[in-house]
Amino acid sequence: MDIRILENAGTSLARVRTLEAQIADIDSLCGHSITVVGNKNSGDYSDPTPKAMLKLERLREKLLIEKEQAAQDYIAAETELKNIPDEETRRILYWRYIKRYTWNEISAALGPGNTADMLKQRHSRFIRREKRAMLKGVSSGRGGVTAHECV
Repeated sequence: MDIRILENAGTSLARVRTLEAQIADIDSLCGHSITVVGNKNSGDYSDPTPKAMLKLERLREKLLIEKEQAAQDYIAAETELKNIPDEETRRILYWRYIKRYTWNEISAALGPGNTADMLKQRHSRFIRREKRAMLKGVSSGRGGVTAHECV
């Protein structure tokens, strides 16, 4: 199990969400264009600023690239998660690394009897177990976690 793959997927998805928010902000501003007085033969008219439109176009291009990367990272993360036999552990790792939920949010999602502290402990035990398997060279079918990945 390589936690970095899950972290990369979460980071990629967060970048996509950030770009989408930036685009929405600029797009809404362009919808309320600057009014220029005394031009275009009819007096007042609205025209989005060229600078804002250029920024919007660059962000949209960047978003397409980021979406492609996010899709690749997500597929890699799904593959890693499918190798974890315990469904609840898979959900915990998915919510923690890909969805970026807090331990309290994961606890609420799993329902009663799952405290944030219990989930942190379960996560730590899973990572330690994977690290030991990797260090022993035992292939559990899940890969291994290197020491610097166990944060």
